[in-house]
Amino acid sequence: MGAERWSLVIGLLLTTSLRAQVSTNQTTTGWCSPAITNVTGNVTVTCNGVSPQALEVLNRQLVKKDETLQQKIREANLWAQKYIALQRDLTLRETDTDQARRAAEALERGDFDAAEAVLNDLLEKQTQKIAATQFSIGGVQELEGKLDLAVNSYEHAYRNEPNRCQYAFGYATLLMRRGQNADAATVYKDYLSRARELAVEDPSEWLPNVGAAVANLGIAYANLGRFKDAEVASDEAISVGRKLVQQSPEYRVDLAFELSNRGSLYRRAGLTKQATTAYQESIALLRAVARTKPAIGEPSLAGVLTNLASLWTEANLDSRAEQPLTECLAIYKRLAVSDPPHYLE
Repeated sequence: MGAERWSLVIGLLLTTSLRAQVSTNQTTTGWCSPAITNVTGNVTVTCNGVSPQALEVLNRQLVKKDETLQQKIREANLWAQKYIALQRDLTLRETDTDQARRAAEALERGDFDAAEAVLNDLLEKQTQKIAATQFSIGGVQELEGKLDLAVNSYEHAYRNEPNRCQYAFGYATLLMRRGQNADAATVYKDYLSRARELAVEDPSEWLPNVGAAVANLGIAYANLGRFKDAEVASDEAISVGRKLVQQSPEYRVDLAFELSNRGSLYRRAGLTKQATTAYQESIALLRAVARTKPAIGEPSLAGVLTNLASLWTEANLDSRAEQPLTECLAIYKRLAVSDPPHYLE
């Protein structure tokens, strides 16, 4: 998603504030929703497919973050995706099924330390297929917020089975979260060398993954100051996004974020006309989303409107900046009703 999404992939428990900086690509709608909000800004979320005990772990992390409600919901969605994928991988394991079952049960009851201990004990005894266990350990550590440990576990899994796309993507995405852009770019390129071929064979399964990875690759290049490489990656990400929107309108938000990323890339380069075109297309998509799904569309729309207004102000086009600022202010007033601590500042 967009440059403003240094949110992620994706991210990976990333924020969703829309700013004119680079962010990580992740699709994050559908899993979680707020259960309770109060005037202090704290939020309790509930997520489909996540046990109440595991949700307590998530909510303890969220309460420590000074973020908007929308940002916390996005982080919760990413966390839930990771949790559900990890549970699925443990449940479907064809070897070491007893230990995998016990680790899954520990996750279910919210005892992440116990799950990690079971998997570490299994790893010490294994002589083959250790990468799967290393990746699962990394997943538990990431859910706990132990990112230094998680990145090491993911790296071991990736080095042991470099052809396993799941390991490459998980490792690269966490590297992005930690700001290790050069390393992330290397791993994303390796991932894409295989994922593009798989997308030809099975586009419904692999094309969204290619879009996410190439978008994040472009973000890594932008953060490294490699404008031309970032532009090429952005071209591919937008092309993939357009194909996905043709398949399902649910991908409009992802395409909007990538177009906003493009706008921010051009803004950095001082290309006002090109940045304006990208931001305006992103805004048009987000307006359409906001009409039917305001909780998803409006916060993102406000962010891109702010970026467009800032772009025009920087270019001494103050008279043009008034309209997006006015629209943005109206959105923030509506958002302040549900989340006053952050939107009334």
